[in-house]
Amino acid sequence: MEGTEEVIQATTTLAQTIELKDGYTEDHCERLAEMALPIGKRLGLTEERLEQLRYGALLHDVGKLGIADNILGKPGKLTASEWVEVRKHPTIGKEIVEKIDSLGLVARIVEEHHERVDGKGYPKGLKGDEILLEARILAVVDAYDAMRSDRPYRQALSREEAIRELKENAGSQFDPLVVKVFLEILDEGSAAPTQDKPRRIPARRSYFRRIHQDAAILFCNLVLSNAKRSVLIVPVWLHAGMSRIF
Repeated sequence: MEGTEEVIQATTTLAQTIELKDGYTEDHCERLAEMALPIGKRLGLTEERLEQLRYGALLHDVGKLGIADNILGKPGKLTASEWVEVRKHPTIGKEIVEKIDSLGLVARIVEEHHERVDGKGYPKGLKGDEILLEARILAVVDAYDAMRSDRPYRQALSREEAIRELKENAGSQFDPLVVKVFLEILDEGSAAPTQDKPRRIPARRSYFRRIHQDAAILFCNLVLSNAKRSVLIVPVWLHAGMSRIF
């Protein structure tokens, strides 16, 4: 894949910015990459596609930069209208990532990582092999890591409970082959996150951490602009600590 140090640096900073905005996902993107790559290798992805898979893992939730903080951090179930907003994040993410020439396939991974093999996912309702393999891999490891982490509305599931959920939803939500390979690798211990244990929600971000978030977004803007790539990521309402994408 054509790439530069600037793009790599901006990609990493964007991933860290996602985690600043969405507190419970601290280190989530790195864990996904750690779990996804062994699956991709076992399923025969080329080195180039494995590299794209890693970027997809790091940036899969970048669209959440365009979702309001009060929705992402809501301590309870979302309303129907709030779910509509949350489900925009794959499309927002795709629109951000596709601006970077060398990350073309990554834009598809980002857009499709919430699709389901039974066609009941979003945003396009793709099914089966219509969904990029890399996105099907991310769907499994994303769900596993989410189940193993605290959410505002529930505590983390145990390893056994999370595995049971994957098995029960293989063939409907998840690609059964990807689930099979992931569980085999988990059992071998070669794809488990560094610390495969329930992850607790960190303390609420301070005002200064939210400013750091806006600074990181501005940094990405400058880096990608210098790399002659156009990504419009504009922080507004700084004093409220909210960043939006236009």
